[in-house]
Amino acid sequence: MRRGVALGLALLLSASLLAPGAARADDPWWGRDKALHLSLSAAITLGAYGVVALVDEREPLRFGVAAAIGAGAGLGKELVDALREDGDPSGRDLFWDAVGVASGLLFGWLLGIVVRAARGEPPLVGSW
Repeated sequence: MRRGVALGLALLLSASLLAPGAARADDPWWGRDKALHLSLSAAITLGAYGVVALVDEREPLRFGVAAAIGAGAGLGKELVDALREDGDPSGRDLFWDAVGVASGLLFGWLLGIVVRAARGEPPLVGSW
């Protein structure tokens, strides 16, 4: 499962670097649009992680489902942009989506550790 998550993030990052919009001069690396991509991808991923955590304790499942949903949202948005006549797909947007997915996974995992510690429960050992 870890390999799947790593592969998904690697594909998202490589798609961002190879996408046609990656080198456009009017598509800056920094800006409000990029902050939105990062924050929304992180929020979607963290939300998916939390929903899966409510029904299953297996960490690989949480990571896999959350990463797939977060990455799927970012890729889907860029696909819609590519298919729309007035859309502007961006490889740089995909890059920030990938950063958001990774951030959402990290926050979800850390939050799980904090919640288990607050409940006095032992950490999930061997769940990977």
